[in-house]
Amino acid sequence: MKFLDNIIINIKAGNGGNGCLSFSKKNKFNKSKPDGGNGGDGGNIYICSSELKYCLLNFYNKKYIYGKNGLNGSRNSKSGKKGEDIIIYVPIGTTLINFETKEVIYNLYKKNIKILIAKGGKKGLGNKSFKSSIKRSPKIFTKGKLGEYKIIQFKLMLISDIGIFGLINSGKSSLFKIITKINNIKISNYKFTTIYPRIGVIKNNYKNLLLLDTPGIIFENKFKITKSKYLYHLNSCKLLLHVINISILYDKYIKFDKYLHSILKEFKINNINLQDKVIWIIFNKLDLYNFDDVKYKIDKLFNIFKLKFNYYIISSINYNLNIDKLIKNIYNFFK
Repeated sequence: MKFLDNIIINIKAGNGGNGCLSFSKKNKFNKSKPDGGNGGDGGNIYICSSELKYCLLNFYNKKYIYGKNGLNGSRNSKSGKKGEDIIIYVPIGTTLINFETKEVIYNLYKKNIKILIAKGGKKGLGNKSFKSSIKRSPKIFTKGKLGEYKIIQFKLMLISDIGIFGLINSGKSSLFKIITKINNIKISNYKFTTIYPRIGVIKNNYKNLLLLDTPGIIFENKFKITKSKYLYHLNSCKLLLHVINISILYDKYIKFDKYLHSILKEFKINNINLQDKVIWIIFNKLDLYNFDDVKYKIDKLFNIFKLKFNYYIISSINYNLNIDKLIKNIYNFFK
């Protein structure tokens, strides 16, 4: 496993240390004084968002996180040491959910947000704390309180500006590679080049944009989608690039309108809100077809079904085939 975006963890803050019952040695007046010290507070557990974290994979084998207990008080009025606080670092975009009540606790939508998720138990008091003018030699002490215990669901949504989605073998990975100029991406002629979501950066002098590539959708001829894992990460994007293999225009078994309807239905299943998003359709693999013929087919389909999407006809393996125009318009969109 190389990517994890949903996990449930048991979190237990540290217990408070117990107070001490103790008396000093008798003095020359044959009297002793209470000198039992207080315990230390239990350690708190915090969760902090970090731009250095990509996913939740480091929690894969960590089902329990325990805070440090406060130490017990001791004689000679010595207080116990407070339990050390623990900070859990998670990726930006992580939502914290109370697993038992399903209540959303917090959405860590930007870097360096730090919240207290489980408070450590209060310290116990030693008998010295109960000394008064009335009670000169109290034999009372208290035990430390238990730290908070919670079951927390960590649910990650990757934060990005632009999202790429489409069927398997549509050329998404090639497009992602040529736009982000990342050279170590494996591109092969098989179904699952992209197994997990990944983020790249589109750089220019105006602004750096985050580009999200999602695993390919598996689509059957009867307009049924059988697999669309990780699509919900597109929720954070403002611009969506729907990459379509041009061959679909020449496939007599696939009706283009029903294909688009199936995609939109899958978005609804994955709770993706399209009202605040813009979708561009990217017809890919132009290097295998004639531009004029492809454009004629697209315009005909758009006219028949009254589609109003912006579309581009490109080759993701040839920068000169409209890739430069696409990138320029992406930057203009975010100005």
